[in-house]
Amino acid sequence: TAVNIGNYAPKFALTDLNKKTVHLDDYKGKKVILNFWATWCPPCVNEMPLLQEVYNKMRGEGIEVIGINYNEDYDRVKKFISEKGVTFTILIDSELKVSMDYGVIGLPVTFFIDREGRIKEKFKGELNKKLIEDILNRF
Repeated sequence: TAVNIGNYAPKFALTDLNKKTVHLDDYKGKKVILNFWATWCPPCVNEMPLLQEVYNKMRGEGIEVIGINYNEDYDRVKKFISEKGVTFTILIDSELKVSMDYGVIGLPVTFFIDREGRIKEKFKGELNKKLIEDILNRF
């Protein structure tokens, strides 16, 4: 079952690249851009610098970016993130449970979650600057 706009985002707990457990609830009261991605997915790789830019610019305004990696090897993801200079939270969905809970088929998929934890937008495919600005203006 895919999650729908207006629904509460499914809760999750996943491990970050420092082996720390992160819960969606940790971000309550903030807007969250939740991006499902993988290193083998060219559009995912293309949008990483844009997501990093949004994170750098918007985190002071209560907007967080979380990347959920689609079941890849921890060391591979850590190396990739380090090489790309990504500093927003990266979580690894090693059992694909969260991806299934969110109905993710094909990558990348990005969810925009409001301060109350409801899904405001869902976008399949590669984000671009204009698209993110338009969504953030509505969000």
